[in-house]
Amino acid sequence: MKKTRKLIALLLALVMALTAFCVSAFAAKKQYHAYTFFGDSVTAAAGLPSYYTFYHYNPETGKYDGTAEGQRVLGSYADLVAQGVGINNGLEGYYNESHSGWRTSEVREVFDITYYNDDGALAKALSDAMANGKAISGPVELRPRVIDEIKESDLVTLDLGSNDVQLPIIIALYSVMNPTASADYKAWMIEKLLQQYGDSNELIKALADAVVAAHGVEFALETIAKATLTGLNKFRENYPVIINAIRDLNPTADIYVIGLYNPLSDTLLSSDLPIPVGKVLDPMILSMNLYLSTLCPARSQYTYVDAFNTAVLGTINASELFTSGGLSAEGMGEYTLYVHPSEEGHKYIARQVLNAIPDADPQETPAEEPASQSNFTGLANEADKDGNWWYYTDGKIDKTHSGVDQNKNGWWRVENGKVNFKAQSIYQNANGWWKTTDGKVTFKEQEIYQNANGWWKTTDSKVTFKEFGVFKNKNGWWRVVDSKVDFSFTGIQSNQYGTWYLKDGKVDFKKNGKVKIDGVTYTIKNGKVVA
Repeated sequence: MKKTRKLIALLLALVMALTAFCVSAFAAKKQYHAYTFFGDSVTAAAGLPSYYTFYHYNPETGKYDGTAEGQRVLGSYADLVAQGVGINNGLEGYYNESHSGWRTSEVREVFDITYYNDDGALAKALSDAMANGKAISGPVELRPRVIDEIKESDLVTLDLGSNDVQLPIIIALYSVMNPTASADYKAWMIEKLLQQYGDSNELIKALADAVVAAHGVEFALETIAKATLTGLNKFRENYPVIINAIRDLNPTADIYVIGLYNPLSDTLLSSDLPIPVGKVLDPMILSMNLYLSTLCPARSQYTYVDAFNTAVLGTINASELFTSGGLSAEGMGEYTLYVHPSEEGHKYIARQVLNAIPDADPQETPAEEPASQSNFTGLANEADKDGNWWYYTDGKIDKTHSGVDQNKNGWWRVENGKVNFKAQSIYQNANGWWKTTDGKVTFKEQEIYQNANGWWKTTDSKVTFKEFGVFKNKNGWWRVVDSKVDFSFTGIQSNQYGTWYLKDGKVDFKKNGKVKIDGVTYTIKNGKVVA
């Protein structure tokens, strides 16, 4: 019986994770001049280091300002696809309408003024939480902008569906635990919970744990299954309305709808019991794909991209879902690593995108206009004939420009208009302070580095102005306050490796004996407090 309940619990966990893993992929090669894409947090590229470059630490509030909403996130599959279809000039012709937490309901609300989105406030709360409290605005407010973008675009993609089953699950689970609450109170509380958790999967895990504890796994699974059907019905109702609205606004745009695949298809129960439990999600995903590929009434208006057999980026150790007490929400948290693709995952999705549509006739594809012969402003994507990568302003080399700038190859230190491949310091742009290695931001640096303003602790190559503690570089271990090395400090400071004696901001590994600081006597051995 215990094994049966454990298997049921695993199936519950997989159904709960459905919306996290119905990751989409689409493709295109034809050259376009304007690209609008709809999606959720996967398309928005949540989880990529470059996604968080739009967040800036505010030392006055102790919080992060900024958001990646509407931005071009370097290395996201949307960015890579745009490059592949000839859209390379920043946000020009690049219309990012991917919003964390959005479903087909929110996109329909943008186009259909008569549509009543009954749980739209909950989706807005989730979107705002995942966008650092900076969601640009709701569907109704976005309507004028989106209409203009669609009219201009010759390429439109839709990557929607996974979140359609999340909110119904949350509402159903909360209702089980609070059956007498009024509809308005439930909506208000769920909105607050979404803001608190900041991620719908985390909230689903917490609510599911509560339902399992109160009513058992079987009841929780039944509740989730019924709620999922509610979400699927809305998904099927909304899609044709969205497609027809886009087609009415732009009769000639190429529209691509992205099918879903199951990245848990190879997940086994355990190494001892190689049962492919991840395939429990296949029927639901296949039903959504069948609708998109065949049954949708607006099927003739778009090209469907089948991605069901896409290879997954990793596998799941199902045993981590459980503790001695049963289903573990903490174990479920490991799944979030796979919710949003890694850098390699985005590259893979982009390749799928660029391979799905036949290549344009080479004779009909115009050669890329050199930056120097256009109105281009930004960093060139390749070296000029003199071997330099130049920064251009209105099509002309701008030797007055210095900063940290982006092209299709990454983020680079530009000095006097050209990339300095020898730059090894910390430099500033509009998104923060960045450590460069051989002129490039790697998004991997974690140590202390120097610039003209001091010595700074970096996190993923960025100075967060939030770090506090004792950190190392090649010159030693240093006391850091607000990410800056404090050379004025002499005293006792701790880190994860112990408690240390520091002199002039640096751990003194030669210090031995007793020291008295602020009335407390410490025994020091090789710089470390031992008593």
